[in-house]
Amino acid sequence: MTLQKTIAEAKSTEKMVYSDLIRTGDDETTFFIVKYLNDNKLAVAALSTNYIKEAQKQISFGRRGHVAIVDRTGRAIAHPVAGWVKNMKDMSFLPPVQKMKQGKTGVSRFYTPAMNGDVIAGYTVVSGTGWGVMVPQPFEELEEHARSYQNTALVIIIIGITVAGLISWFFSVLLVGPIHSVVEAIKFDEDGENKFIKPAEITTSYNFISKEAHELINSFNNMGSRLNATTEKLYSKIDFANKEVNAQNIKLKNQASDLKAINEELERLSTTDNLTGLFNRRLFDETLDAEFSFSVRHKEFLSLVMLDIDEFKSVNDKYGHAYGDKVLIDIADILKENIRTSDVAFRIGGEEFTILCRKTDSEMSKRMVENLRKSLEQHEFRFADEVITVTGSFGIITVPGEGFIVDNAESFFRGADKAMYFSKHHGKNRVTHYSDITG
Repeated sequence: MTLQKTIAEAKSTEKMVYSDLIRTGDDETTFFIVKYLNDNKLAVAALSTNYIKEAQKQISFGRRGHVAIVDRTGRAIAHPVAGWVKNMKDMSFLPPVQKMKQGKTGVSRFYTPAMNGDVIAGYTVVSGTGWGVMVPQPFEELEEHARSYQNTALVIIIIGITVAGLISWFFSVLLVGPIHSVVEAIKFDEDGENKFIKPAEITTSYNFISKEAHELINSFNNMGSRLNATTEKLYSKIDFANKEVNAQNIKLKNQASDLKAINEELERLSTTDNLTGLFNRRLFDETLDAEFSFSVRHKEFLSLVMLDIDEFKSVNDKYGHAYGDKVLIDIADILKENIRTSDVAFRIGGEEFTILCRKTDSEMSKRMVENLRKSLEQHEFRFADEVITVTGSFGIITVPGEGFIVDNAESFFRGADKAMYFSKHHGKNRVTHYSDITG
C-alpha cells in the first residue's frame, strides 16, 4: 500500500519516480525508485539510507556545525539527532526545509530546537530526487569568530555552502545518475523465449554528467549572489562594532528587531493550513474563544458553520491522495468565494471546515450556507477525463440562541458539530441549524 502512490506516478511519466521515506525496520529507512517500462511492467529499486547516514556523520566543522539531509516531504534522512532520524522527523517547520521543498537554493538564518538557538545555513536541493541538503552553523559561533577573526567568519560561511553544494553534486551525479543508467539499461527480450530481465553494462554518459554539472553551477551562482549580500551585511556589522563599544547596543537592538520579524513570520506560518491557505485549527480555537466572549459581552449575533465533505474517503481511495488534496484546495476556494469579507474560514481537520460569521442571525446564516451548499454541489471537479461532483453536510449554531442556552465556546462548537452530524445521518448534502433539532 505504501508504494501505490509512487507506482501511480510512475505510470503517468517516462521519468523515474522516487517514493517518500519509508520505514522498513525498527531502525531502517528506505527509498524506492520506480520506473514504468511497458505493458504494465515496472522496474523497482530499493535504496537504503544507512550509507547516507554514515556519510553525514563524517561531515562536521566548528563545535556544533553539521549536515542535515531531508526527503522531498521534509522528513529527516540524516541528522545528528538520532531520534529525529529514527522517527523520520518532519523538519518542515524549519524555514530552509520549506524553501528546499519548493526547489529553492540559498542562505537562511533561523531558530532551530536541535541547537536551541539561531543558525545560519546554506541549503540546496538534489536534482532528480528532490532531497534537501542543509549545512547549519550556530550564529553565536559565527559572532564569536567574527569578533576576533573577521576573515574566519567568512570562511566558515563559504565552507558551509561549499559542503552543501558538494554533497548535492555527490548525490545527484554518483547516486541519481547510476540509478537512472541502471533502469535505462534494463531491457526485456520481447521477441525471444527468455522473458527475464537482462542486465546491461552500467555507463554514465557525458551528456548526463554535463547536465547535472550545469545545474550545479547555476545553483552555486544563485548561492554566490546571496552569499555576497550576506557577507556585505556581516562586514558592515563587524566594521561598525569595531568603532566603539556603545555601537554594540545598537547591533543587539537590530538583532532583536530581526528576531521579532522572524518570530512574527513563524507565527503567521503556524496559523495557516499549508495545503489550502485557510487558517488552521490552532487559530480557530483561539478565535472561537475570543469571538464567543465578544458576542456574549456585547449581545451580538454570532453564527458558527461546520462543513464535513461527504464520502471524501472514496475520492482518496479511487483517485489517490494527490487528487484528494486538489479537491480540498478547490473547496477552500469555493468557501472564499461564497463568504463575506467579515466571515473567517478555517480548515480544522482532514475534510472538515468551519466558518465564523459575525453579526449573523440564524436566518441569515441559513441563507448563506444554503447558497454555499449549492455552489459546492454544482462545482465540477475534473480528474483526467472524468468529472466528479462532491457534496457536503453542513451544521449551524447561532448565539444568542432561540430555545437553547450555550454556556461557553466549547458547547458552542459541540452544537455546530451536532447539527452537522444530523445532516450527515439524515441524507447528507443538506443544511441543519441547531435550533431545528432542539426545539
